[in-house]
Amino acid sequence: MTILEAERQSTLKLSFFALARGTDRNNAIPENMLYINKKDFVHTLRTVRSHYSDKKLEKLWQIVAQEGTRVYMDTYLRQITVAMGVRVRTKKKFPRSLLDTSSWALTDGRSQVVEFWKVSWVCLQGLGGPIIMLFTAFHVFCYAGMFAWFGKVTASIEIEVGSEHLYYLNSFNSYLEGMVTLFNLLVVNDWHKIAELYVNPIVGSRACYVYFVVFQLFVSDLLVKIIVGFFVTGFLNEFGGSKKASERESFNESFNESFKEEGVEATELDNLLIMQRTGGWESTKKLIGGGGN
Repeated sequence: MTILEAERQSTLKLSFFALARGTDRNNAIPENMLYINKKDFVHTLRTVRSHYSDKKLEKLWQIVAQEGTRVYMDTYLRQITVAMGVRVRTKKKFPRSLLDTSSWALTDGRSQVVEFWKVSWVCLQGLGGPIIMLFTAFHVFCYAGMFAWFGKVTASIEIEVGSEHLYYLNSFNSYLEGMVTLFNLLVVNDWHKIAELYVNPIVGSRACYVYFVVFQLFVSDLLVKIIVGFFVTGFLNEFGGSKKASERESFNESFNESFKEEGVEATELDNLLIMQRTGGWESTKKLIGGGGN
């Protein structure tokens, strides 16, 4: 089953349970509809048949079939699904401890910060290849700059060409100075000012612009963006997966503990329904009539 098919089955199942539990009392289908294939609906119908009587399922099927297998699904219906689902299965009010906060499925802020840095460290460890590529590019451009302008840019150049803001310190008179110059070209917006220092007749010619433009295009625009892209993509994948797993574990633990006193066994269906909850306790309490039978 593909991801799209799985999402469609999940949406269809939530819609089916919302209708089956009597949320659509007037048999009305709102205008905002989701069109579902009849074959998919029959498959879901058979899957959940054990939860309801044949009479009620048949009535539901007649309602939906008359509407051309159109099933309504939006945020409001998800909330109703949760409220009615809990009321039918437990016959009691849903534990308020799980509903009076919107962050019920999240861990505390401190653990989130720790998780953030753990994931960041894992992502940084995966940037070895791109960083080596960046250092190699710096190494090549540094030796090229030393070959072309070694000893040509000194403190005296400030008087001769009128260099401002100590740009003459960006030289290629040694390997270390060359690497510092390239780093300034990478992070400083005034890279063109540094380039102008090398295209004057005393130091070089206008052909020097080629060196600086190529460095900007290849290193600043391409390699740096590749490194950032690797980090962001890896971070989103690692942190997203870790966060979902921790949320799922935290929710299942809280859910099972809350219903243990009621003598009700939590199921995957219950978890699925509650995870779709988007409203708070007050709105949910109104939907279930104050939590009574």
